[in-house]
Amino acid sequence: MVPSSSAQDSSGSGSRHLSVFVATLVWCLGVCLMPWMMPAATRVRLRALPMNPDVAFWAIAAITVALAWPVRYQPNRGWLVLAGSLLLVAWLLLTLR
Repeated sequence: MVPSSSAQDSSGSGSRHLSVFVATLVWCLGVCLMPWMMPAATRVRLRALPMNPDVAFWAIAAITVALAWPVRYQPNRGWLVLAGSLLLVAWLLLTLR
């Protein structure tokens, strides 16, 4: 008996869908640790922000996880959350140059 195409599609789709969510969690961990990984000169420039830079990075990570959790099984929308978070962190760091 030949397996149907639906059985083949479901064999690895769960891990494929969760891979975007796991990548988002790894990114959020990196964002949480980012205040301690920055050079001192960058941290001094970040002090010009109206809020504490540590809190800003932690808030970005928390919002990213909050937005990624409902779409963890939808890779297309998960990539949008991950890309949005990456662009927000890049914007935060590059506006202070």
